[in-house]
Amino acid sequence: MRSKILVGVLFLLAVSTAGAQTVRDSSFRIENGERVLQQSVVVAADVTSVWRPISTAEGLRRFAAPRLEFELRPGGRWLARFDKDSKLDESGIHNRVLSSPRIY
Repeated sequence: MRSKILVGVLFLLAVSTAGAQTVRDSSFRIENGERVLQQSVVVAADVTSVWRPISTAEGLRRFAAPRLEFELRPGGRWLARFDKDSKLDESGIHNRVLSSPRIY
């Protein structure tokens, strides 16, 4: 579930950045039947322009959730609320970063 949310957020960034680009859906099911959401899009931008919005809390707040704490490291905390006036606490959406991203 945690990885699905992270992939979903990264997908939203890609779609909002890519405009009319084609989205590739390579979603699949793992052995236990759980579905893994895996979508990608090629973004015509340099790494620096894309990296900051997806790797910092400040960047993610601009498109993912207005109330957000995020630490990009394995085991890092990801806490979000969609209501900008709500309290950012454990009653919100909370996840952990599963692995560090790989930059190509």
